Amino acid sequence: MGIMFVFQGSTMAILNNGFLVNCPSPLQDQTVTGAFQDGTFFPQDGQVHYNVGYVITNYGNSSQTDVGTFFQCKITGGNPAVLVQNKPYGAALGNCATFCIPYGSYAYYGDVIYSTLGKLPAYINLLYSYFVAPAQITQIPAFTYIQVFLLSLISLGIFMVIRSGG
Repeated sequence: MGIMFVFQGSTMAILNNGFLVNCPSPLQDQTVTGAFQDGTFFPQDGQVHYNVGYVITNYGNSSQTDVGTFFQCKITGGNPAVLVQNKPYGAALGNCATFCIPYGSYAYYGDVIYSTLGKLPAYINLLYSYFVAPAQITQIPAFTYIQVFLLSLISLGIFMVIRSGG
C-alpha cells in the first residue's frame, strides 16, 4: 500500500501526459462529429487510460469551402478533456484560377506545428516521470542519477558500435 501511495502521483502524471501526447493532429478537409474521450480500465495497473475517438463524417474535395478539424486536449482539474473546433482550412483569398492566397492552408500548417510543439512539454514530463519513478519506489534519491548514468553509457556504447561500422 505504501508503494502505491508514493508511486500514485507519478502514474497519474504518466497517464495524463500520455493523453496529451496521443491527442490527434489537425485534419485538413475532414469534418469530425461525435468526438469523445473514453476511459478504459486496465486491470494490469488498476488505472483508467483515456483516449480520444472520433468519426469522420465529411471528406473534403479541396474547395474553398472545406473545413478541417482541430483538436485541443487538456487536463482540467486532473480530468482529461478534449475540445474540437472546425476551422476553414480550405479558405483562400482571391480567384484560385488565376492567383490566390491559400490562407486556410497556412492556418492548417500553423496548427500542425502548434499541436506538435505543444506535445513537447508532455513528452518531457513523461521522460522525467519514467526516470524518477524507480527512485520513488526504492526511496533512494541517487537511483535516478545511477539510472541516467547507466542509460548514457548504453547510448555511448550503441553510438560507438554504429560509428565503428560493425
